[in-house]
Amino acid sequence: MLNTRTGEIQRERRLRCKLKTRNHVSRNLFRWTKEASYADYYERPLTNGVLGIQRGTEPGVMIYMLPLGKGVSKTVTHNGWGKPYDSFWCCYGTGIECFSKLGDSIYFQEDMESPALHVTQYISSSLEWRSASLSLSQRVKPVVSWDPYMHVTFTFSSFKGGMGKDSTLNLRIPVWTNSEGNFLSMKQNWKSGDQVTMELALSIRTEAIKVTLSQLSGNVSYVLSNSNQTIKMEVSPKSGTQEALEATFRLVTADSKGRVSGPEELIGSKVMIEPFDFPNMLMQATDSFLAVQASSSLDQEASRFRLVAGVDGKLGSVSLRLKRKKVCFVYSDQTLKAGMKLKLKCDSDATD
Repeated sequence: MLNTRTGEIQRERRLRCKLKTRNHVSRNLFRWTKEASYADYYERPLTNGVLGIQRGTEPGVMIYMLPLGKGVSKTVTHNGWGKPYDSFWCCYGTGIECFSKLGDSIYFQEDMESPALHVTQYISSSLEWRSASLSLSQRVKPVVSWDPYMHVTFTFSSFKGGMGKDSTLNLRIPVWTNSEGNFLSMKQNWKSGDQVTMELALSIRTEAIKVTLSQLSGNVSYVLSNSNQTIKMEVSPKSGTQEALEATFRLVTADSKGRVSGPEELIGSKVMIEPFDFPNMLMQATDSFLAVQASSSLDQEASRFRLVAGVDGKLGSVSLRLKRKKVCFVYSDQTLKAGMKLKLKCDSDATD
């Protein structure tokens, strides 16, 4: 029995006004705490939620909500792009404001006896660091697919002929470099002509989504997990962990359903199940358990299931029935425990 929590990522949920508010909050939280995690968060809506809301070929034309589903386009969303004379959503006001503040929250300075500067965003820009009597120029080399690094260069010069003094430059090491997210601090008496060059590693990384196949037993929620290419039940993991990645699957449908908002729309559909961490491999039913094998080498019929309404009759639950047999279902023992293998239970040998 599988209880699915799906649908959220396919709706038009990314509202510009909400992202603007979250950036205001994260900016102030960083000012109060100086924790790199808030600067990391600020970067995401800035890159993914601001730069993409204005139509490049028509400056001033905004989109209301950004779609989050896979394979969707801003052009064919429910509201689509605005029109010069027919649309003026709230996101027009916040959108224009956001584009007027692209230079905001790049630098944060502390005016102390020994000045300190936090560089939180890597955007080509210049700063008059007056408390340190310095000018700072940041230049970011355009990122290209064949170079696995982002190259950033900082150049110091004197500010209006002032004399430099000991000051601290704090450079954010982004979490997307596969670090824990922190700052690299350098304190010295910076001179005109000094340079600091950074190479930030760019790599493909994944973060677990909050969509899982789960079952509740008592007060503990269990999820399907791909453990050493065997499908088992495990306690619902924390987001962002390796265990969460192993508990993420993709439903490959044989029917042309288009976008779906929830599992109930797929009831009756033929599906195959692909582990997110094992692309091009599928879940296959064997005589004793469920395994994960390469799609080219397995018995195709043993990897095809039909999604049906939950046989327990509970609202929102679904069951997996082996396609080639009418009464063979994926099941677990009534008393769930971590590490339990899922099995295939058949009441007869009747076939479709």
